[in-house]
Amino acid sequence: MSDQTLMMVGPTEIEQDILQLASKKMIYFRSPKFSRMMEEITDGLQYVFQTQNHVFTLTSSGTGAMEAAVVNTLNAEDNVISVNGGVFGERWGKICRSYGINVNEIMLKPGQALKTEQIGQLLSNDTKAVFLTVNETSTGTLTDIASIGNILRGTNILLIVDAISSICVEPLLTDAWGIDIAVASTQKGLALPPGLSFLSFSSKAFDRMQTARLPKFYFQLKEYQRFVPMSQFPFTPAISLLFQLNARLEKIRHEGIENMIQRYAGLTQKLRNGLDKLGLEPFGENPANSVILYLLPPGIHSDKVVDLLEMRHGIILSHNAPGPLRDRFLRVGILGNLAEDDMTRFIDALKDVMSRVK
Repeated sequence: MSDQTLMMVGPTEIEQDILQLASKKMIYFRSPKFSRMMEEITDGLQYVFQTQNHVFTLTSSGTGAMEAAVVNTLNAEDNVISVNGGVFGERWGKICRSYGINVNEIMLKPGQALKTEQIGQLLSNDTKAVFLTVNETSTGTLTDIASIGNILRGTNILLIVDAISSICVEPLLTDAWGIDIAVASTQKGLALPPGLSFLSFSSKAFDRMQTARLPKFYFQLKEYQRFVPMSQFPFTPAISLLFQLNARLEKIRHEGIENMIQRYAGLTQKLRNGLDKLGLEPFGENPANSVILYLLPPGIHSDKVVDLLEMRHGIILSHNAPGPLRDRFLRVGILGNLAEDDMTRFIDALKDVMSRVK
């Protein structure tokens, strides 16, 4: 079916005019024209991140930026706190352990929201960083980043945050919340193809960079920093993706980041209302805007529902979900170029599919 709609948590639906920019003629990435574009992009990213800090752009997936955050600020045997509320929170711990960092991991049950005191109880004088995930994509659970920022304010502990699935759909006040490094990427709320990732770096994070000795080459941010005055890259960037990013950031600024977040909140609420009317059970303590999880009735297997949604209605969902009830989870992404009509279409399609699998 050619008329397919992505309602996953990435990649997402992309506007047609943005897609077409990928076919623009290349420009030289050492030219003044390219530098002017990168100045616009960096300014736009600072707006999206709500920060005065520098935002690095990497040609990588979001996981690359996560790894860059680790290797540019920490050393082997450093002690950190990492919150594991699902697949993506778990990834922080995996990256850190692969470099010999000591991880004090807070394990949350699927759908359980982090409580601020859980962080406070583990903090010590030798804690170097706290790793959080704004929205745990695997469970659709939101973390109260601001409250954690408050307890770390004035300390030497870095607050490092994965905002990959929340950028542009959940509030992210990087400076106001005291986030030292915020990580994001293109293929979710920014509604772009995969391939670029971003890190906002506070002055505290820049200071820590000077003493970080973990091995790195491509993700050596000191090299990227050296090219900042020229608004260029140490290595060849993904120029077509940068064309698309520049145009997308201009659209976001025109709409207004607060308006954009409210628009996604409205779409999410419309979808939740429809799923509630179908008698489905919502999941999670502190649900996010960008991805929602509901439990299907007993006896209805989620894989069958997902397959039928694609075959009969061209709606693409993710199959995987966490925990022992994974066969009953319906996980829906509200990201990218979606509108109210898409929410209505999804509810009607799900109603049809559920009538066929009972």
